[in-house]
Amino acid sequence: MNQETSVDVLEPPLTSPSEPLGKPVLSSSWKRGFWSLIVTQFQGAFNDNAYKNLVVFIILGTGLAQADRDRLVLVAGTLFSIPFILFSMTGGFLADRFSKRHRHDRDKVV
Repeated sequence: MNQETSVDVLEPPLTSPSEPLGKPVLSSSWKRGFWSLIVTQFQGAFNDNAYKNLVVFIILGTGLAQADRDRLVLVAGTLFSIPFILFSMTGGFLADRFSKRHRHDRDKVV
């Protein structure tokens, strides 16, 4: 971790007689950003699973034969899983390659 990152995340320690010196205190903006990320991840996973289960229940509610319903449920589960399998490696590579912390020339406001 470089020096810039530690300055953004930590505030100087409070100086009161009851607190030990040198103990870093996390800033509230870091905590807010962390919990925002957790909530966003939860909502994304919940929406994906809720939509998949809705499609499965609709398939099961149709008047198809048992074998056709089983096949459609398998196809639906596969179709919902394919984007995660195909694009997770690409997304990880792009996230490692291009940092969101450093602004590029095209992002500068003139």
